[in-house]
Amino acid sequence: SSTSWPCPRRGAVEGSSVGLCALLHRSLSERRGPAVYGARCWRCGASGSGQVRVRNSARGGAAVTCSVTAIRLGKLGDLVMTLPALNWLASHQQIALTLICDHHYRDLMVELLPSGVEVCTPDLRDQRGPADVILDLHGVSASVWLSHRLLRGSRAEIVRVDKQTLLRGTLLRRSPLMQGPQSALASLLGGHERLLSWPQRHLLAAERVFSLLSLQPCDRPSAVPAASLEGRTKAGEGDSRSPVLGVVLDAAWDLKRWQIANFRELSIRWLAAGGGAVRLFAAPSRTELFEQFGDLAAASRYSSTSLVELAGDLEVCDVVVSGDTGPLHLAAALGCSLVGLFGPTPVASGFWVWENRGRLISAPQGCSPCSMHGSGRCRQSRRHCMDDIAVGEVLDACLQLVRGARRCA
Repeated sequence: SSTSWPCPRRGAVEGSSVGLCALLHRSLSERRGPAVYGARCWRCGASGSGQVRVRNSARGGAAVTCSVTAIRLGKLGDLVMTLPALNWLASHQQIALTLICDHHYRDLMVELLPSGVEVCTPDLRDQRGPADVILDLHGVSASVWLSHRLLRGSRAEIVRVDKQTLLRGTLLRRSPLMQGPQSALASLLGGHERLLSWPQRHLLAAERVFSLLSLQPCDRPSAVPAASLEGRTKAGEGDSRSPVLGVVLDAAWDLKRWQIANFRELSIRWLAAGGGAVRLFAAPSRTELFEQFGDLAAASRYSSTSLVELAGDLEVCDVVVSGDTGPLHLAAALGCSLVGLFGPTPVASGFWVWENRGRLISAPQGCSPCSMHGSGRCRQSRRHCMDDIAVGEVLDACLQLVRGARRCA
């Protein structure tokens, strides 16, 4: 660099020999340094203000409104995991929050988030101006590209979630990271890093946003996602009807799907045990699963193209049984009890946060977990990790959850 920037400690900084230091000084003067360098030039010690410039406008009597744009481009379950952090940011009167997500999930997130949150799609045509902070809750190449596209022409800070990729990789049995002692990897990662759930990672990123904006947040919320829709009536809430069982037949990857014959046997035994109606769920592109399930008098089929309708249909259920898939997490966030069937995917990777709302059932094998998201194919003669989950164990979990919910009510 041949350009000069004033240095508060050493006067003018010139020439390519100290260009890096000069670049940091310019970054500090534009309020871009604090996120990366802690508001201080690590080469010469010059300090910056450590705050983000925000637009002056009125919102709810506040003098200043800070604009925060959050990015999450994942699937349904990924977006459910962002609810605690997004609700926490939206609860502050001086923050105007915008969420960018895939267009398939836009209408649903409008329903789940507070009314003041704007939900946009990645095409950015409905953006209403530059943000003060860009919060990347995904951390993949697409979200990185999008965050830098939003950064053009603005002085926004970028806060990116820590995905703990290396630490999560140690959970997989087939991972090269598992071939050596885990203690060596722990030493490489610092020795004291703890694997967090996805909501916890998002909340840490939200804390950094509050710090950058010099705002005092309210008490940190629970890391368990929660949402609600209007019009739900459940057993035990002034209604004496029999409990409803929800069964999610589908999964994004077949590796995570329980056998249809097991779902059918579970439904029959549920009805024989005095349970109420059974609701079957599958994606519109997988309606053949209904045919494989067969006819059952008390079972109704739901295959809506609208995620808002799916949420309403799930919310009526008292217990939902599903593999590790989006509707499972959506149902739990809506307050349903659930029985999660985990096989090829690691429980500790950050998606199972429902210890107080349901039961997790698995059949541990020497080869599982083998996939972070359930993609790929099983290398065994059959899927032992899913096929060995007993119907009786799942039924007992459902009945216990219903009885416990009635006692609490």
